[in-house]
Amino acid sequence: MSVERPVFARCRSCSACAYLPRRFCAACGGTNLSAELLCGGAVVMAVTVVHRAPSAALQALAPYALCLVDADEGPRLMARCESDLLIGDRVTVAMSEFAGARVAHAVRAAETEPPNNAELR
Repeated sequence: MSVERPVFARCRSCSACAYLPRRFCAACGGTNLSAELLCGGAVVMAVTVVHRAPSAALQALAPYALCLVDADEGPRLMARCESDLLIGDRVTVAMSEFAGARVAHAVRAAETEPPNNAELR
């Protein structure tokens, strides 16, 4: 079974990357962007639990946890997660169904995964 990974944009001019689709690079203004798949590895930067959801569909699922993660490729993205994640935890990010939409979902990485030596921002 294959795992569906989130897609991000990389600028071919300056190599900057962004998770949300864009028509131009926010760093240099270039328009030559490529779509790439995230490898799935990331580090948790923040976690919150939503108790008061913004829509009726999400209110039925509350409370639920969201996190900000820095993907190994560079972009920061928001993902659904378990509330017991801690800042600095290694996670794997894939797409999953949540409230009728495909969203990024972060789960704690396997203990055997090598640590990321990337500097925390």
